[in-house]
Amino acid sequence: MSGITCGYCHSKEIEVLYTLKGGSVSLGRQRLYNISRDDFCFSDSRVLKCGSCGLAYLFPKPDADYLYKAYETMEDSLYLREEKGRAKSAKALLSKLSRIKKAGRLLDIGCASGIFLNEARRLGWEVYGVELSSWAVNYAKNNFGISIYQGKLKDAKFPSRYFDLVVMLDSIEHLMDPLDCLIEAGRVLRDDGLLFVSTPDIESFLSRLMGKRWLGIKQSHLYYFNKRSISKMLNGAGFKAIKFSRYIRFFSLNYLLLKLMPYKMSLKVKPLLDRLPFIRSLLLAVNLGDQLEVYAVKDK
Repeated sequence: MSGITCGYCHSKEIEVLYTLKGGSVSLGRQRLYNISRDDFCFSDSRVLKCGSCGLAYLFPKPDADYLYKAYETMEDSLYLREEKGRAKSAKALLSKLSRIKKAGRLLDIGCASGIFLNEARRLGWEVYGVELSSWAVNYAKNNFGISIYQGKLKDAKFPSRYFDLVVMLDSIEHLMDPLDCLIEAGRVLRDDGLLFVSTPDIESFLSRLMGKRWLGIKQSHLYYFNKRSISKMLNGAGFKAIKFSRYIRFFSLNYLLLKLMPYKMSLKVKPLLDRLPFIRSLLLAVNLGDQLEVYAVKDK
């Protein structure tokens, strides 16, 4: 693509994966940036992919100040309706992490309302979080008694080599500068610490099958990773990926129905749920193979 270079490796091997049209930023911050929303409404933009490093990204990106304000003022009540499922997902993930790292100091970057931190604290972790949304920070404080730093990771000024475990759960794809955040994560992580990152995998079978209607394509996702591109960026930040797996999460049938609405698949299921409303709250383990888990350590 003429005149555009990769924002990470500066290669000129750029291809257009998807052209996204319809809607505009004036649709409102709440609609575009809520964690649990999947509206197919975009300002005119494209998803580009670098042929050299494999990184895909939104072009053009939103204005940085606008984006920061969007997250700062965001409220997402639908996210909290799934608190039970998110807590169960957190327990399952913490169980896997505990096989590699014993409880110590944990930092969650982009920790939302603190559900993961609350479950980690119950298992003996000393928990810290960083989050932009004032609504989410207040929820964590009022409901879990967890104090979260509101703002950017760098501004929190944590001591060097302070944390045993740093997690980024579905947050790296939202960042304006993910490499800068990873470098700072490396600074605050102990030399024998563990970094865990989860993010949508744009080269998954489901992503390729669904194209631009894949649920991973969102206005708020500025970057799209695969194993190769996340490994390269981790290397650039001083990390080495040691394990990849797929992310299993728990959601209610009702939430999954909402997720399927853009595809009209929910129309086939809705009559059954209307007749049996009690099953709407049942939690199901969901693994569509399109969510990537990355375990990384410092590359000494």
